[in-house]
Amino acid sequence: MFRKTALLVILNDKNQIMLCMKKRGFWKWKLNWPWGKQEWNEDIVQTAIRETLEETCLDVSNNLKEVWILHFHFKNNLDWNNTAHIFLSKNVIDKPKETDEMKPYFFEIDKIPYEKMWSADRIWIPRILAWEEVEYNIYFDENWWLEKYKLIK
Repeated sequence: MFRKTALLVILNDKNQIMLCMKKRGFWKWKLNWPWGKQEWNEDIVQTAIRETLEETCLDVSNNLKEVWILHFHFKNNLDWNNTAHIFLSKNVIDKPKETDEMKPYFFEIDKIPYEKMWSADRIWIPRILAWEEVEYNIYFDENWWLEKYKLIK
């Protein structure tokens, strides 16, 4: 069974992409996104809004569009399998704040530091930044490295 998660791609008014250094938990010390699991009492849009507010202090409730889907498969722990509903928030003018969980940074689109991110990110990020319709199955090995991926659409 795949748990629903929300992942936010946030672009500021200078068309820079926000990535956050994860400070604790599963993706610690990797650059990532506001991301989190759906709670039992919320829909996936509410998850996206809540997680972004908790992790970056940004309110994206009036600037949010669900655009892409990724299905993450983890060989070493099936409980981590999730379907990430990827949302876009563009032209954000508010400044994110560091929280206990995340430290946000903005990067130029052509200077995304993939070497500090998950190995699968270099597969799907360029496609979404080209505004292509994207849905992938992404498989990680027992060490959380990209094992394979399959484009669904």
